[in-house]
Amino acid sequence: MDGMTNTECSWNFPVEFQNIGAFSNIDSTYVDIPESLGRVLVRTDTNQPLAIHKGRYTIKTNEDCINQMDDAIRAANIGTDYEWNITTIDQGRRMKATVDFRDLVVEPVKDDYIHFRISLFNSYDGTWSFIFSAAGLRLWCLNGCTTPDNVASSRNKHTAAINVTQEAGKIGRALDAFMNQREVWQKYMGISLRDSRQAVENWLKTRLCLYPTATSNLKYNERQHETLMRQYDKECSSLGCNMWALYNTLTHWASHPEDNRAHDAITTRNRDMQIAKAMSSTEWRAFEHF
Repeated sequence: MDGMTNTECSWNFPVEFQNIGAFSNIDSTYVDIPESLGRVLVRTDTNQPLAIHKGRYTIKTNEDCINQMDDAIRAANIGTDYEWNITTIDQGRRMKATVDFRDLVVEPVKDDYIHFRISLFNSYDGTWSFIFSAAGLRLWCLNGCTTPDNVASSRNKHTAAINVTQEAGKIGRALDAFMNQREVWQKYMGISLRDSRQAVENWLKTRLCLYPTATSNLKYNERQHETLMRQYDKECSSLGCNMWALYNTLTHWASHPEDNRAHDAITTRNRDMQIAKAMSSTEWRAFEHF
């Protein structure tokens, strides 16, 4: 990868789970600890124990996170002039990586964007969630101070099912939005839906969750509705409770399967068609004028 820098220690080192045990205080016999109760995660190049995790804990290696994010950046086909900066701390237990796009720099004019940045956080000790975020760094004073305007963000616990490729693809779409749809996402960011939760809930229910029916009794997929509202809340927590958060809820749903089902091209296409139809509705246009 171009322009990669690293501090403290190499970010790309091997890790593996190893079983643990304990000696009995009564007869000094060795007792194996069941994996469901705990396993030790070891950095095998140094034999350094990093943390003890229960059975549900899953790891995403730093290598997977970095490589798949780099693949998503390349797939976005926006530019090749970007720089990685990867930092590890506490003997590699935590990693933070940033990607700054040098070819997206503009003239340093107040209230404009100087460049686009992707941030990635991962940990082996459970102290940090698995986080992707993407933001345009906006210059808010001529002394060089910047503030990030988030375009996309995703946070997952290591006990949850995480598909790094899908999450990285979300950041790739954010990069495309920053470059090619800046007026749209900035407009959506400025439209607050904080007092319109019921309207959002009803819109998602009627436009994306209804079952086909020949009767006047409307039936909808309650589980899908719950999934969409939960994702909307997650997007609001990082992007603000605005129309851009609602838009990101739609794109997330289109590209992420539920229950780890195979998510093929047909499913994606069908969901894209549903979203396109929903976004042409009178309710969506009403949101735009809030």
